[in-house]
This record gives sequence, C-alpha cells and structure tokens, in this order.
Amino acid sequence: MNNSTIILAPLQGLTDAVYRKVYSKYFSGIDIAYTPYISLNEKNPIKASKTLKLIDRGNVSFKVFPQLLTNKAEAIIDFAASLTKHKINNINLNMGCPYPIVTKKKKGAGMLPEPKLIDDILQKVFSSNFDSHLSIKLRLGFFNKNEIIEVINVLNNYPLSEIIIHPRIGTEYYTGKVDLDFFEKCMHLSKHTVIYNGDIFSADDYVRIKNRFPEITSWMLGRGILQNPWLPQQIKNAKNNYSEEVFRTFHIDLMESISDLKRDKDIFPQRMKEYWWYFAKSFDSSEKIFNQIKKINSKEEYYTTTENILTNHKWLY
Repeated sequence: MNNSTIILAPLQGLTDAVYRKVYSKYFSGIDIAYTPYISLNEKNPIKASKTLKLIDRGNVSFKVFPQLLTNKAEAIIDFAASLTKHKINNINLNMGCPYPIVTKKKKGAGMLPEPKLIDDILQKVFSSNFDSHLSIKLRLGFFNKNEIIEVINVLNNYPLSEIIIHPRIGTEYYTGKVDLDFFEKCMHLSKHTVIYNGDIFSADDYVRIKNRFPEITSWMLGRGILQNPWLPQQIKNAKNNYSEEVFRTFHIDLMESISDLKRDKDIFPQRMKEYWWYFAKSFDSSEKIFNQIKKINSKEEYYTTTENILTNHKWLY
C-alpha cells in the first residue's frame, strides 16, 4: 500500500462540491481536496455561509479546504477569521492561475513577478491574530522561471504550512513539459514542505516522478483525476480498477446532479462536455469521441452517444 497523500487540485468550474460529492460515491484514494478558487477583496467580502456552501464537506471521503484568489492581506485575514468558528483552519492562496482575466490584476500567477507585493501581504497576515494554516500554490514564475527564486526567498520568512509547485511558468499555461530540474532546485531552496503538482496522468507518471523525488510525500493531481477517476486508487494500490459499469453510473450521476441545480432539469448540462474533454483522453480514438460529444444537445443524445462510446471503445488506463 502506497502511503502518499493525494490532493485533488482546484480546477475552476470542474472540481466543485457537486463533482466532489459524486466522485466520492464511486472512487477512493483522494485524501484532501482544495476548492476552485474563491475570489476575495476587502470591499466585497464573501459571507461565511456562501463559503461553507462552496466548501461543502458533507458526504465526501476526504478533507476539503478553501483556495483563495486575492492580493489583499485584509481579505485573507477576514476570511480566515470568519471560518475559524466552523473549525476550518486550512487555507490555500492561489499564486498559480495563469489566465489573463486573473493575472492582469496581479492575482494568481500574476503575483509572481511582484515579490515585494507578496512580502507585504504575508507580513500583514502573520503580524495579525492569524490563527489558520496558510499554504501557497504557485508556478515557477509568470514570465520566466527565475522569478520563483526571489519569491521562495520571501516565503521562507513566513510560517507557511507548505507550498505546492507546478513546474511551469504562467505564460506556458499547460503546454510543453514540466521542468523537473528547476522544480528540484526550488525544492532544495525552500524551507517549507513542498508538494508536487503537474502532468501526472498515470500510475507510471507518478512512479517516474516519485523515484526522482523520493522525499516528496504529497502529490496534487487535477487533470489526471478528471481524465481517469481511478488514478488515486491506481497510485495507492498499483492495480487497474477500471469498471465499465462504475464509469457509466458515475458520469450519468454527475450529469443528473448538475441538472438538479438548474431550473429546467430536463435540459442537457453543457458542462458535461467539459468533463468529456478529459474523459475522452482515457479511451482509444479520443479525438473522435470528443467530436461526438461536442454535437450533443439533449439528454437523450447523451445517453445514446455515451453508451455507444462505452460499447465500442477501449479504456486505456
């Protein structure tokens, strides 16, 4: 049995409370999940009741902690204080989101070229009556990977619970290869526990990276779990757990659960196409499969098309 800690990465619009609840009914292996980012600023603080709904830790087999998107210390302090009474005291700060809608506001990965800004935020947070565990998710930089060196020097001055590093820069989004050499350099520079995140799509990927970094004990997986929901179990149990019937029931349950949120529950939830962008990659002829999914506009079409996929295509993992 593999004792590594598996963390579900926060993917905006995908790994929310609905997905986590449905996932937990059919699969195991995840130990912790971070919510898709909760955007905060000091002028429009989010209410604790809404946050609790976003976190929604009920009926899942793993711990759920909030991830924040903000560049305001006051927002972090107030948010943490509002949740302490609910016994939520683990918070993650997003310094890795690479998309322009976020980075142009000097949030997410847009903070990485601004070590002074990061230092000011953390100084204010930790000089307050801050009583939560704060971790940070980041990339190697936004424009270039050398940016993280100065950022790590800043982070080393504060009592963070851990840092999660995705070994790409922001402008790469998710293209190209992860830079494991530079990840290793960062790991040795950091005084904090380092969690690895990036491009683990199979148990073989995990074993390859684990063999290179045996000191890493926690692993954040996002796209890999969306693509193959058995991946955490395969990492921990070293065996293929695929079941056509389990996958069939899971994706239908996910569709119906998303539909239940809508006013007209009979309308096919287009969001399922986003999930199938990932699911399709676990079958042969993945491009052909996704092209079929893209044409779906009704639940009837969905049932027929997905049944055809499961009958005529092979699961690869």
